[in-house]
Amino acid sequence: MKKCAVLIAGPSRYINSTVAQLEKYSSEYDFDLFIFLWSGDSGNKVREQEEEFKLDMKRSYCEVKFITYAQPYSQSEYDSIFKTRTENGQSPASSIIGMFNSMRILIAQLEITTQEYDLVLRIRTDCVLISKDFFQRTILKHGTLNVSKNYLIPHAWVSDHIISGSKSDMIKLWKWSSNEELYKSYMKNDMNPEKLLAYKVKKEGLEVNELWVRYRDYHIVYFPIKSTEPRAYNVIISNKSVAYFYENANGIYNESDFEVENMISKMKNNQDYYAKPKVLKAIIKMKKILLK
Repeated sequence: MKKCAVLIAGPSRYINSTVAQLEKYSSEYDFDLFIFLWSGDSGNKVREQEEEFKLDMKRSYCEVKFITYAQPYSQSEYDSIFKTRTENGQSPASSIIGMFNSMRILIAQLEITTQEYDLVLRIRTDCVLISKDFFQRTILKHGTLNVSKNYLIPHAWVSDHIISGSKSDMIKLWKWSSNEELYKSYMKNDMNPEKLLAYKVKKEGLEVNELWVRYRDYHIVYFPIKSTEPRAYNVIISNKSVAYFYENANGIYNESDFEVENMISKMKNNQDYYAKPKVLKAIIKMKKILLK
């Protein structure tokens, strides 16, 4: 059986459901878990009904190799380091640095283990895997990272939602020589985590394979729900539960695929438009005005 190291870092959110969904893929991999949980969420994207991880629960499909807990950073800790604020819609610097530092700790644990892994997967504590062939489509190629495709961000950025690759490539991506290197790189990339990941990918000479499409292959759960998310998903999460959505995500997508795919298509068109040169965008905009 192939071995997969799963790196889970973040506020606890829906940690038990996130881990439980791995059982659906247990015929393909044995899973070893490396977990870093913040004891609370001090950011601007706090979820309701966060779970406490059930460490003592028997799970035949996975084994917890490492787990640690920490108090979340406060923004005041970084006020003297980062003089500017993050972009609108972005999490505060304390949350972003917390994310990168928690991954640094998990990567350090992974680096010292003698266990060989066929795949290393980084996943968030609020990420639902929808597609049944999630792992079957994974490309195992040295120097290439499998990443999620999020049409809500520009082409050139790298989404942090899901990332997988070889042990050595994942270490390259998430390892920083010092806090100073991380802070400088973060500021150099406009205090934007997706820009920072894209920068690190290029710096380490890695390539990315955008494998999993948001809303089709995976979903980031928000509760309370966000009106910008697929209506069908919001209805189930609101009327049933977050746990129910995790357990039935593939069927829910299949029943609402027309709506979801239409939403994905619109987001892709929007992303493609904003990727065009300014002159071409001006021409497109003028044509639309003239056709009215």
